[in-house]
Formats: sequence, C-alpha cells, structure tokens
Amino acid sequence: MKKIKGAGLLALVALLTIGSMPSAAQDAERERRGPRRGEDIESIMSIRERLELTEDQLAQLDALRAEEVQRRSANRAEMEEMRSRLRAGQIERSEMMAFMEQRRDAGREAAEDTRSRVDQVLGAEQRTQLDQIRAERRAFERGRRSAQREAGMRGERRGPRMERGFR
Repeated sequence: MKKIKGAGLLALVALLTIGSMPSAAQDAERERRGPRRGEDIESIMSIRERLELTEDQLAQLDALRAEEVQRRSANRAEMEEMRSRLRAGQIERSEMMAFMEQRRDAGREAAEDTRSRVDQVLGAEQRTQLDQIRAERRAFERGRRSAQREAGMRGERRGPRMERGFR
C-alpha cells in the first residue's frame, strides 16, 4: 500500500513538473511573434544618468517617445473600431484575422524603424551600456520567476495579499 502512495506521489510530481514547462508549441509561437514590443524609449530616458545622455539626445528621444505614444493610441482606436464592427456583425471573423495579421506586420516594421532611430541617437558606447543593463534586468527577472515557481511547487503562496497578512 505504501509503495502505491509513493508511486502516485512520484507520478504527481512528474506531471506537475512537465506541466509547468513551456511546450514546444508555446516556444514556436513566441519565436513566430518575435519580441514583444519595439524599443522602450521611456525606459531609456529613465536611466539617462547611467547612460550619460545629453540634452540634445533627451530632446530627440522625447520626440520619438511622443510619436510612439501617438502611434499606439491610433492603433488602439483602430483595433477597438474593428472589434466593434465584428461584434456588430459588419465584418467576418476572417476579415478581423487578416486585419490583425496586417497590424502585427506593421507593428514589427514600426518597431524596427524605432530601434534604428534610437540607434542613431545613442552612441556606440551608450548602446553597449544599454544592452548590458537590459541583460542584467533579464537575468534578475529570470531568477525572480524561477524562485516564484519553486515557491509555488513547495505550496508556498507569495504575493501582495499574503505579505499584508490576508490568509
């Protein structure tokens, strides 16, 4: 009887471990989509001291930031209009899917354009330093997510509600 319980527990642990790993399909989907977004100009501006940005560079980045905000707002409005038309039955689902594919392609092009424009503003040393800062942040986030996953596997609950004493 005890062997069956031990084997059952082992099987449960194996299933949980396998279930928490990203599938090949999820990996392929992330690869197909590419990076989540373009150059995050706001984050570059927020570390201006570390990158030693000049006033001229800040002005150029701020102009790019304003353009990006305008582009994102227009994209959101366009998407909301298409969703509304779909819900109202004015367009077919296939039209919506084609629209979304077109928006995805346009978004990739806009991200590449923004990236190249930011590269023109930053010097080679600043770009290298920015890449290093981002690598450090990614490593920190990976470690944090890993610790959260491990805590979850041990049955510990983490989060703001638990920290405030809600149980």
